[in-house]
Amino acid sequence: TINDNIRLEIQHHVPNEEINQTLSQVGLDGTGSYFPDSLSGGMKQRVAICRAFIHKTDVVLLDEPLGALDTFTRYKLQDQLIALREHTHATLILVTHDIDEAIYLSDEVILLDEGCKILNQYTIPFTHPRNRNSSQVLKIRNQIMEDFALNHHMADPEYEI
Repeated sequence: TINDNIRLEIQHHVPNEEINQTLSQVGLDGTGSYFPDSLSGGMKQRVAICRAFIHKTDVVLLDEPLGALDTFTRYKLQDQLIALREHTHATLILVTHDIDEAIYLSDEVILLDEGCKILNQYTIPFTHPRNRNSSQVLKIRNQIMEDFALNHHMADPEYEI
């Protein structure tokens, strides 16, 4: 079941109530007794997020946790990630290729080159909840995009349009 799947890597017993509460926080109320093969891709992503948070660590590493989701589900889960972070007081280290997602979720954004060298670091000085379309957010987004374009050396494409 999903509850067993979440509990799998934990060294101590976690009550179903605690797992169900975490599932509820990512919009999976009442799914703890489901089997993983009955879940959609988005639901599986949310179970993975629950698995990361159930450990109650000070730092949670999330590598493209929302990459496979449609836009509306992604936005909803971004808000749920913020709520989980506030509830657990964990530090999140988020790896993403989505600049808007990085700005929306993060207090600091680090732009890396293809060799993982730090190109720039940006402080996001806004509290949550954030307005994705505020002029301040768009200004930071434009700066990151400009820096990315200046520092990104793409190989010539193997095709022409």
